Amino acid sequence: MKTDYLKDKSFLKFFKLLLYLIFSISFSFAELNQSKNTSEDLFKPLMDNTGWVLDEEKNNLSISKKSLLNKELIAIKIEKEVSLSPAVIQEVILDVENYNQFLTNSESIQSKMIDFSEHWIDAYQYIPSNIPFLSDREYFFRISSEKLLKEDTLSIIHWYLLDQKKYNKVKELKKDIIYLNYGAGLWLANKTSSGKILLSYILYMDPGGSIPKFVIDKANKNSVITLFEDVLSEAKKRSPKKNSKK
Repeated sequence: MKTDYLKDKSFLKFFKLLLYLIFSISFSFAELNQSKNTSEDLFKPLMDNTGWVLDEEKNNLSISKKSLLNKELIAIKIEKEVSLSPAVIQEVILDVENYNQFLTNSESIQSKMIDFSEHWIDAYQYIPSNIPFLSDREYFFRISSEKLLKEDTLSIIHWYLLDQKKYNKVKELKKDIIYLNYGAGLWLANKTSSGKILLSYILYMDPGGSIPKFVIDKANKNSVITLFEDVLSEAKKRSPKKNSKK
């Protein structure tokens, strides 16, 4: 059965797409109904630097994974040393209304800003499925550049999924669509001795439904890499060009 899932390229492609923008990695479906935690509760274990195990290194990217307490699936962290301003990276990630212009496969995902304040943006995303027997997904999420804790010096962006009742008046959620309500992501920028920054993206999100764990883990890993590289590519385009010496 496992090999059949892995050979189904369309199946994996859908879940790469599903977990691509949101901004993903998870616990089990059975646990979803039992847990009283909110997505905001994920930030403390995600920010904890202990427990991470290096999984792979490729194209100057370092990919690690971590098991969280009472969670069946794993969190993923991707890191790379870059010569980019954290402010530009923040600008790119917060630019929800223009995701379709710089994020891969975004033409298949509908993104819409719902509300905003000086400190955060609330948005809605819908991911249609073209695969039989797999439901569409949707969610509201809040994204912010505010620091999470007083002692926090590294985070530049964080986001988390919102309860579906928060914006009931904005959109009537369809019954045949799975609503994702447990997940969070965190971008960190740590200045190195070389003057560059070590940029990290940490992710944990439940995709909903009774999906095999190994399929979710594989799709999460691929989607995080794609998102990370898209953000870096767009940040480079937006970065001020240094004047070359004549």
